[in-house]
Amino acid sequence: MFPTYNSTDSEGFTFMSLCHQPKSRGNVSLASSSIDDQPNIDPAYLEHPDDVNCSIKAIRLGLAIIDTPKFQELGARPHLPDFKECRHLPQDYHDDDYAECVVKVAGITGHHPSGTCVMGEDWLDSVVDLSLRSDKLIKPILY
Repeated sequence: MFPTYNSTDSEGFTFMSLCHQPKSRGNVSLASSSIDDQPNIDPAYLEHPDDVNCSIKAIRLGLAIIDTPKFQELGARPHLPDFKECRHLPQDYHDDDYAECVVKVAGITGHHPSGTCVMGEDWLDSVVDLSLRSDKLIKPILY
């Protein structure tokens, strides 16, 4: 399912999937009181088992698709990446441990770090003013 990364003499295709309601929750905190310091960001990707299972189900769906007659006519077969972190496991996506290992090593996010909060002129109905200033917040947490 993964094309060879550095080969120009072979063709391939990639199934991309995204679990739209992840249960893993990361956090953002201030590194210091200095505006020049970058915040501490821990996205905690794939920390919740349901998120891992969702990704494994997507892999298994991809396997079922390439096992259809039309894909088999094309000679489609899954690519088993040679990740050193997964070499101790049976190289088979039907093996739960191997599938989980590949998900955790090669998984990427489709989410973009962002957030929203109410902005406005009235402090009672907004978190920040039109210049992104807050008032009387000791420990602001904006979601």
